[in-house]
Amino acid sequence: MKLIIAEKPSVGQDFAKALGIKAKKDGYIEAQDDYVITWAIGHLIEIDDAVAPKMWTIDTLPIFPEKFLYRVKDKVKHQYSVIESLLKKADEIYIATDAGREGELIARLILRQANCTNKNIYRIWTSEALTKDVILRELNAKKPLKDYDTLFYSAIARSHADWLVGINLTRLASLLINNKELWSVGRVQTPVLKLIVERELEIQNFVPEPFWYLAVYFKKDNVEFLTKLYHDKKINFEDKAFLEKVLKDIQPEKTGIVEKITENKKSEPPPLLFSITTLQMEANKRFSYSANKTLSIAQELYEKKFISYPRTESQHLDENAKPLVKSILKKLQREDLIPNVDKVGTRVFNNKKLTDHYAIIPMRDEDESLSDEEKKIFSLIKNRFLGAFCDNYVYLVKTVFIKIKDYTFVSKGKEDVSLGWKALEKDEKEEDKLPPLQEKEQVEKTKEMLVEDKTKPPARYTEAHLLEKMKELSLGTGATRSLIIETLKQREYVRLSQKALVPTEKALFLIDKFKDRAFTSPELTSSWELMLEDIQEKKISYKDFMAKIKEFLNQEIASIKTIPMTYQEKPICKCRCGADVIPKKAVYICPSCNLKLYKEVFHKKLKDKEIALLFKGEEVYVDKLISKNGKPFGAYLRLEQDGIKLRFK
Repeated sequence: MKLIIAEKPSVGQDFAKALGIKAKKDGYIEAQDDYVITWAIGHLIEIDDAVAPKMWTIDTLPIFPEKFLYRVKDKVKHQYSVIESLLKKADEIYIATDAGREGELIARLILRQANCTNKNIYRIWTSEALTKDVILRELNAKKPLKDYDTLFYSAIARSHADWLVGINLTRLASLLINNKELWSVGRVQTPVLKLIVERELEIQNFVPEPFWYLAVYFKKDNVEFLTKLYHDKKINFEDKAFLEKVLKDIQPEKTGIVEKITENKKSEPPPLLFSITTLQMEANKRFSYSANKTLSIAQELYEKKFISYPRTESQHLDENAKPLVKSILKKLQREDLIPNVDKVGTRVFNNKKLTDHYAIIPMRDEDESLSDEEKKIFSLIKNRFLGAFCDNYVYLVKTVFIKIKDYTFVSKGKEDVSLGWKALEKDEKEEDKLPPLQEKEQVEKTKEMLVEDKTKPPARYTEAHLLEKMKELSLGTGATRSLIIETLKQREYVRLSQKALVPTEKALFLIDKFKDRAFTSPELTSSWELMLEDIQEKKISYKDFMAKIKEFLNQEIASIKTIPMTYQEKPICKCRCGADVIPKKAVYICPSCNLKLYKEVFHKKLKDKEIALLFKGEEVYVDKLISKNGKPFGAYLRLEQDGIKLRFK
């Protein structure tokens, strides 16, 4: 028997269809030519926390198990038993979990747990959508599993390091703060949280400074355009009195003279193909999708064979992929772009910049089977792919200088020359355009005004901006960054305000207490990620890496034990009884009268303003609540001692 182990049931179905289904069984499928296909359901095996002391005390830290023990997750015990039984009967085993660090870990832990010593174990590794042709080709191109041993060592080192850092520092923080809440600390999540908190503190400590500019509007051919005073190469000024003098001088004038027009021709090449991180960034900017949502949609598109493997960090293709690209362009009915495939060079085809997988590309055109959300993500991927083989975007930046008396006013406009790839990714906002102007001509002045403004604080991170920063600092991987952001939300360290990530009081307290500690440093975490890559490339060993992690934890724990910590929950509002309402893990509660409000009401998180009104005793209308049947509805809410009451319109 030849056993194939896929990562998910849907992928197992793909293999079975490609090989010819004979019979469907409980947890596996029998196929032609003595193949049997089974599947994991993500991670079936997890580290057994029983290796750590049950009692949480400072004296038991640090926790360094002599040997990591594993257990089968409760919800998937049946499927594991199916796989274990099949492994014992198999003559050959083919690992077909996702081709990456986590996919490797999923499969290897199953083999270890089952004590599988079969020597005929092979790996299937591809970025392409699993069509019948690809599956048959990759089965023939199988490689010995041992060729991927260093990938497994890297994966298990990441898993063990995360467990050690998480269990030791989470217990330490929770014990020291001692407010009966879990204070989660993680190898990657805490440095990411520090980025969000530091940005928030920048905003809170920012002192705006006033500045002024002199705006003059001109009109030609019924097109009105804005100019600003240009003096000493500046358009923004701290000297208000100077601008008031200029304003007084020019007010009587009815026209201005076009003194000079400059044109700067610019050419912008197509953007690189999508990695999962850059796709998540684009989807967040355009559709406000969370990183996790984009990853989930991309995974669905991959499993439906519309795109290549999505969990990739690469933005390039293999130099041998040109025939594949040409065939995809035919499927997308863009044969006109095929001649450009051999011309684009290393901007698209660059083996030196490849990781385990190539960039995300479409494998066929969309159809009506896709949901609206899937169509949006597929459209991004398709247009980015097609754009890679289009001409450069060419445009003119026009700068016009208009004279009034001895004063010069300047305005810039953008004019498209050739859209090229931009035709596929045209920005929704309209660019500023100038009317046709000629040097020495006179233009009508319509109004002038002195405008006061203030310097702005830095913006809070959106998920798009945070992903960009995480990528820049090598925090996490393309496959894990979205999960890290979701973890921070679930543990109530951050909340969403429109698209911005806002740290909670809990987050501000944690980072304030630990801000000088090495485990909050993005640079340290980045260096660990590089070491994990070094394990895969045989530059260091698993043993050396874990020794560094243990040494680090010994030093941190010894030092942190001395830090005094007292956490006081900041009230969210006043209760109708006059006492403060305090946020707890799952509820808002008034300690005086014990009035409670769960943080999620019918699967919706309420706004601070709505919470305050409910505790005040007022009725609040809230829409997009979700019923027990999963249907959205709206209703008036009223908070009483025995819970939320509903009133419908």
